[in-house]
Amino acid sequence: MAKKTLEQFRAEKGLWRSELAEKLNISEEELSRLEELSEVPPEIAEKITGEYSLPGDYFTFDPNAKELRYTPKKPFLYLFKVSVIWFIAFSVLSAVLSAPLTVARAMNFEVTELFGYLSSVCRTIIIAFSGVYLTSYINRKTSFTKEVRKYDYVYPYLSWKAAAFLSPVSAYFLKKAANEEDFFGTSYLFTAASGVATLVILSIFSACLLYTVALTKDKKQTLNFTLLCTLAVISSAANIICKATIEKNFSGISIAEAAVSGVLLISVCAAVIILDKKVPKLRTLWFTVLPLCAMLTPCVFEAVRLFG
Repeated sequence: MAKKTLEQFRAEKGLWRSELAEKLNISEEELSRLEELSEVPPEIAEKITGEYSLPGDYFTFDPNAKELRYTPKKPFLYLFKVSVIWFIAFSVLSAVLSAPLTVARAMNFEVTELFGYLSSVCRTIIIAFSGVYLTSYINRKTSFTKEVRKYDYVYPYLSWKAAAFLSPVSAYFLKKAANEEDFFGTSYLFTAASGVATLVILSIFSACLLYTVALTKDKKQTLNFTLLCTLAVISSAANIICKATIEKNFSGISIAEAAVSGVLLISVCAAVIILDKKVPKLRTLWFTVLPLCAMLTPCVFEAVRLFG
């Protein structure tokens, strides 16, 4: 572990975050991320020890520490495995949250729509903030660049958008199986296959995003982001088309929701590909506010349907 962390250093010197960020020529947001790490990047440590006349070993580390960060030999495979575990953990937590409602419906208890709505809101909040824990884990365990923390809220948002087309298609075939004679548990097999397919798509897309951020730069990074964002937009469009043609229940509210969601998705994609480089001062808007608003949009429109 480091003898001192950046947060401990600031406390010791009585410095404001803005003051130290200015000295290091980085943003306050970036400094805040660095303070969450036990390890101080060498270039940052060198600047601080030189600026404040500190001993050269002020930020040194214990070589015998148990939790040393490492570089995976197969980065993409490692990121894919981490993403799989991430989505499985989310799915288990969502199942636990939905368990009371599922049991109540199975036992034919009268359940108001409010309970289903609250369960949906809780799941959305979990998705929205799950990226923070994902990148925090990767940052603590590996030597990947700290840049992975920049897209905390973008990873879960774009990943779910990439798998959006599966939702209405799965619902259609599941409903069809339920209305017909269910030989050999066809509906259960279909549900399991759909769940596995969703998990694989989410994990691959998430791993591609993480890999692009951590291990590619410049034009190649921009190209990768463009391809991934295009896939997310196509999947989201397919989701809307499937709902309109398969479910045949596209109301005025649904059209408004699709329009708002589409604008937010395109805005996030534009931010990832272009705007962050053009207007970096608005990074909080690009990578926090926009994806959070986009993830909460369905909950807002669902509330309008239920209580409006």
